[in-house]
Amino acid sequence: MTRTLTNRDGVPQIVRLVDERGLDKVGVDADSLIRFASEAIRYGEHSLFNLLPAAIDRMIERKAWKERDPPFADFGQMALHPSGLGATNNRALALLRASMDIQGRHVEAWADVLAAVDKSVKTYLKESGVTLAQMRKDPERYADTLSYVPGKSSADHHLLDLRQTDRTTFRQVVKGQTTLAKVVKERRPVKPDARLVRIKSAWKGATKTDQKKFLAWLESGDD
Repeated sequence: MTRTLTNRDGVPQIVRLVDERGLDKVGVDADSLIRFASEAIRYGEHSLFNLLPAAIDRMIERKAWKERDPPFADFGQMALHPSGLGATNNRALALLRASMDIQGRHVEAWADVLAAVDKSVKTYLKESGVTLAQMRKDPERYADTLSYVPGKSSADHHLLDLRQTDRTTFRQVVKGQTTLAKVVKERRPVKPDARLVRIKSAWKGATKTDQKKFLAWLESGDD
């Protein structure tokens, strides 16, 4: 099969691929191979860090998903759909995430993506009978399938949870009236003995000399 890559003059050049793992031949000498790799890096860098972010930003700004026929419910639905952005596996999702301002202008759009991914993964697991553990154990087999589930301590998990359980606070985060980090901290349950636990831990880790100094300080009553 073939793939096209734009050269320095903007003219597509044909590159022969044997399979998804490697190149058949770009040229017969090392210079040709190096030149191809160099151009691919520059092309990819420009696309990922300049062209793609600009396009994503613009489509979110104008709510392009509403202009489709039929329209998508939100950016997340469009991002995953094959007739939309087609982010149907973890690699594509990672590229999309890297091109978005997920902590600023695009926080709502990214939350929509996370919701769409969550639904897609759960549906696949239910219909296929496969477990996440199996998918992670054999990543090559499931390379074209979404399996992203944010860790429970991750920002993605907290953002998705907030979107699903507290729309009022979620809207405040979207509008920049507060931050996700602040909300997570405020929602974290306070343990009554947390300070005592820290003191005990510090005491156990202190040297004998430091412990004597601390006891002397307690007896002195100084501030």
